[in-house]
Amino acid sequence: MAGFRVTPSVVSFTNDDILVGNPASRKKIQNLENTVYDMKRLFGKSFLDENVQRYMKYWPFKLLSSDPNNRDAAPIIEVRSSGNLLHQRPVDISAKVLRKMKETAELVVDTPITRAVITVPAYFNQAQKVETREAANLAGLETMELITEPAAAAYAYGFDSLKYNKNKLLVFDLGGGTFDVSIIEVANGFFKVLAVGGDTNLGECDFDSALFEHCNEKVKELFGLDCSHDNNRKIRQLLLRKCEKLKINLSNSSKDSVYLGDLFAVVSSIDAEIIVTQDVFQQVCHSLLSKLMTITSETLKSANLKPSDITEILLVGGCSRIPAISERLCKIFPGKKLNRAINVDEVVAYGAAVRAAQLCENVKNEVPKISLIEATPLSLGTDIGGGRFFPMILKNSQVPTKVEKSFCTGLNDQSSMRFQIYEGERKLSLHNNLLGEFAIEGLSKGAARSTAVKFVFELDKNGILHARASHQKTDGTSVHASFDLNYNEKRTADMRSIEEMLRDAKIFEKEDQAEYDRKDALIKLEVAIRKVQYEIANTVPHDRTFKETQCRGYEDWIKQNQDASKEVFEQKLKAFEIGLVIESDDEDDDSD
Repeated sequence: MAGFRVTPSVVSFTNDDILVGNPASRKKIQNLENTVYDMKRLFGKSFLDENVQRYMKYWPFKLLSSDPNNRDAAPIIEVRSSGNLLHQRPVDISAKVLRKMKETAELVVDTPITRAVITVPAYFNQAQKVETREAANLAGLETMELITEPAAAAYAYGFDSLKYNKNKLLVFDLGGGTFDVSIIEVANGFFKVLAVGGDTNLGECDFDSALFEHCNEKVKELFGLDCSHDNNRKIRQLLLRKCEKLKINLSNSSKDSVYLGDLFAVVSSIDAEIIVTQDVFQQVCHSLLSKLMTITSETLKSANLKPSDITEILLVGGCSRIPAISERLCKIFPGKKLNRAINVDEVVAYGAAVRAAQLCENVKNEVPKISLIEATPLSLGTDIGGGRFFPMILKNSQVPTKVEKSFCTGLNDQSSMRFQIYEGERKLSLHNNLLGEFAIEGLSKGAARSTAVKFVFELDKNGILHARASHQKTDGTSVHASFDLNYNEKRTADMRSIEEMLRDAKIFEKEDQAEYDRKDALIKLEVAIRKVQYEIANTVPHDRTFKETQCRGYEDWIKQNQDASKEVFEQKLKAFEIGLVIESDDEDDDSD
């Protein structure tokens, strides 16, 4: 756009116009409070999200809660344009970038563009994907397909080099605001994602921030000035820009410097320059570099692979040029090729264009017949009562996919069943992301566990969830209900990031399993009681009085002992069942 090969996702609101891309990026200093960027980092987040609060230290624009009465609502950006105060959602800013790209492409091809392939980080959750699709809608674009950025890179290499066959590729994608790792198996033109990993809170700007903190400490020592203070916003942005340039220069040299003389007026004989070597860079960014390699190793492990199983590593994103990253990857994958054959800044867009061409009837025969099967980064499922999460589609399952399962009613004469839909890896629903809920009505009546509902989970080609429920009634008719995930700003703000959820799933695995098993034992006892109650209500058992007394006694006990252990609930269930059998035997003896 405007002579540049890469367009930054930056929007600047001025008195005369709204600038997008490189013209907007040049306004980061002169118009710092009204120049907005890093919107990916706000998708699916609440205003009080710990990472959002951390980023605000470096953002010059004003961020607010969208609900004045709830600071934990979704964030909005406050800017001034043409004398007016505007409140913009992250999705609105992203839509402006997409609309500008649409208009630029239309000028080139001289025809209206209404559809597009959109790329997203591999570690975007369901809400973040839906928010991306909403941005495209606002920009006047129908989403032909959402594909992950590592997948798009694989498409580019698959198109550019058809040599890949029976290979396993690792795509290392370190972009401006996010980090993704995908492991892809290639066979006869099929690219299948085996595992995905990443962090939507780790990217190029975090290296800039780390260098900023290092340089800011030097500025404090030299001049007693804290550039991170809100009173020094302009100086902070100037120093951040210098640190960004420093990082880029260090990708091609052993050392570089940050000149401080033009940050502020200083009367001093001290040479206002900070020298940063590769060694210093690695010390300053050690925790970031270590985190990248940890995620890479864990993703490899989740695919049940060893470093020696990887054929080649495809490097994607500007920060993948950092020498320290190459060094560490070579240590993990000795002897493996690090491939930068396609420009790391452009490879994702190149791959998206290849995919778009495949989806267009008039040009699809002009591109190779390669295809890619993606993987979902989080398990998707439903609550099955008692706060227990049942995963229908497991993490790293292929996309698209469809899974069916039957669930039975838990109450007597239950006429409806409500499904709460979650994504996550925790055994207990409350710790996962609630995506939404729906209910099916008009079920056939009967005892607890006697009426079945068929439940279908489907991930479409965009990795977005759809759910359906159906029940065949005893009179031959059937009832149906469905759920589609759509943009919902309030729900989006309640989402937790994938990396946060996976981290907690590991930490609390034993505790979650213990509580899940305890709840399971409680529900089994409750269902056993309900079945007997249904028998009493619908027949005239000879031991009716005894069974009614037993059921009431056990129900009263449950009310008083909700926190009992799994073992106690199991003992109670056994005692309940044995008591009924003994009484039944006694009745049979009396009748003889």
